[in-house]
Amino acid sequence: MHQDDLAACLVISENVFGANYHHPIYFELTNKNHHYFVVEENNQIIGFSILYKISKNQLKKITANHFQLNYDFYFLIDVIAVSKNQQQKGAGTSLLNQVLRVANNNYPLYSVAWKNVHGVNIEKLYKNNNINPMVNLGKIWVHGCNHKFQCPSFDKHCQCEGLLFKFNSC
Repeated sequence: MHQDDLAACLVISENVFGANYHHPIYFELTNKNHHYFVVEENNQIIGFSILYKISKNQLKKITANHFQLNYDFYFLIDVIAVSKNQQQKGAGTSLLNQVLRVANNNYPLYSVAWKNVHGVNIEKLYKNNNINPMVNLGKIWVHGCNHKFQCPSFDKHCQCEGLLFKFNSC
């Protein structure tokens, strides 16, 4: 990902997650602990993903101490986002493959996915790649929902929950 790609990624984010869910500052392209990926079709970005290397304490905050962590560092798939009109066409698989190549069993790999009233959009992709649900984290976005960002699933109150997934290598 390059600085020139940010505008396209923000459009995809708004389309998938709602207005203001991601801001340009979210893409810290110079951070050595973050990996950014894009997938293109016809020279146009149709999806992006972000992988973080995070500390045990950072992951504890995200998971609210739901389970014991045994390593000093972890990888966290922060987002895999594909334009709605390009979903179910292989772009998500391409992004996940890029993430898995970088992660390459160097650290345990987790992801927090957005679960709304329709389920978890990314669940099939994850399960097909040995990334399985572990624990429901509850309404972790409730304080920002329709305040900091315009949630596409909002209906009088926050509907979404965070679901923690873990990669299980073969």
